[in-house]
Amino acid sequence: MAQVVAAFAEAGLHGQLGFEIAGLDLPDGDDYSRDLGTVYLSDSEPALDPDAPVEITLYKPGETTLAATLAVRHLLGPVVVIACDDDLEDEVLLVRPDDDPSALAAAWQWP
Repeated sequence: MAQVVAAFAEAGLHGQLGFEIAGLDLPDGDDYSRDLGTVYLSDSEPALDPDAPVEITLYKPGETTLAATLAVRHLLGPVVVIACDDDLEDEVLLVRPDDDPSALAAAWQWP
């Protein structure tokens, strides 16, 4: 998880973590287009190992989720993005480490 949070920060993304691991945090920021909101784990026990594999949940399907996906795809391998939005139809997109970012942006289905 530490590598994922670091990748988000290196990509210029900011937000809050919906869990606590000592020494691990996302940077603060004012740019709404780079705001991940609150990032959650599938199991938010406070004593999680920072290097343990986890399911990451973001509640802002759109530009920031695309940026987050691009930031972690080389760490995680293929990433399945599932967007569930009350205003949009639920969609799924498979993102592979070698996918072209501009092609992904064109195929990205969430505003």
